[in-house]
Amino acid sequence: MARVMGVAKVEALFRRSAGLDLDDKNKVAFCLDVVESKLHDLLLAGEEVALYNGREVLVMWDLPLTRGLRQTMKEFEALQEEVPVEDVMRFVASLPPLRVAYDPELEQELPKVAGGLMVALAKMTRLFSADRLPSWEDLERAKRALDLTL
Repeated sequence: MARVMGVAKVEALFRRSAGLDLDDKNKVAFCLDVVESKLHDLLLAGEEVALYNGREVLVMWDLPLTRGLRQTMKEFEALQEEVPVEDVMRFVASLPPLRVAYDPELEQELPKVAGGLMVALAKMTRLFSADRLPSWEDLERAKRALDLTL
């Protein structure tokens, strides 16, 4: 299955953005599932906006990027971590197709969106974790918080 980023990248983002260590590959997979689900949600919401506006192409500004998510995208960029656009687009290609095409500029920005989502999840997990090794409960709480806000 295509993933938006690799295990080492997830671990690095959690460590560098929130001071957390993921001590279990299943926790990494859980985090990837959360981020990929949220990315899909953003694309579906963007599709609705594009179609409502009579366009058949999804552009970056169609995505409902909150101010907080835009901030974590900037934090992701500041960390100078790279997520290959090819990895993200392979994941996107594995999703049910949208009724709109992806603008090439949007495709280039999707790694930042995915990175920003991972940083947001890490920071939310940090809010719930008193330890540098988050528990499954901490990760579940962070997922629920992300679900409520995005």
